[in-house]
Amino acid sequence: MARRKFDKQFKNSEVKLILEEGYSVKEVSQELDVHANSLYRWVQEVEEYG
Repeated sequence: MARRKFDKQFKNSEVKLILEEGYSVKEVSQELDVHANSLYRWVQEVEEYG
């Protein structure tokens, strides 16, 4: 199984759903079929680096 790659725009839109729209990581993870650990890492990167 090939590793999936997501572009920066996709990552930013998903992080925005979590941080600004109030969705939980679990909700976004299940809806978009992205592993929750990936979402947590993306959120952490945005919080750390902007």
